[in-house]
Amino acid sequence: MIASIQKTPQHWLSLDLCRTIFNTAKSSDSDYFTEPAFFDDRYEGRLEGILGSVPQTWDGKLLHPTILKAASAYLFKFIRLHPFHDGNKHFGVLFTHVFLQINDVDFTLPENDFYLLAVNIAKNQNKTDEELLKICEIIIKENTKEL
Repeated sequence: MIASIQKTPQHWLSLDLCRTIFNTAKSSDSDYFTEPAFFDDRYEGRLEGILGSVPQTWDGKLLHPTILKAASAYLFKFIRLHPFHDGNKHFGVLFTHVFLQINDVDFTLPENDFYLLAVNIAKNQNKTDEELLKICEIIIKENTKEL
């Protein structure tokens, strides 16, 4: 684990940033989208809810106060709250990876393994949300390095 992953995020995901990330990935040779995916093909308000909930505060304190906790929350919520009609796991992996990068953390788990983690989170009905969120934290913590 690297020390910077325990710092407070300096940058958060926004709707405009996610749209830019999506458009950049779609126009590149990325393997993120093996099937047709459309950024605006989503359930009304869900993406905005996720983006607003992760940097949320209670009594003046962040609910997800570290880069690790915020990245884990983003990944979990993108996958489990299903904001898009299709591509939620791919979007979750892509957006979470960029969130880490804009906060000077590189996620070193190979893209295919990261996607398999997303599949496991999406399909796992035997664990509680808290247990799945903890799994996200462990995997992210063990597979990061400074940029």
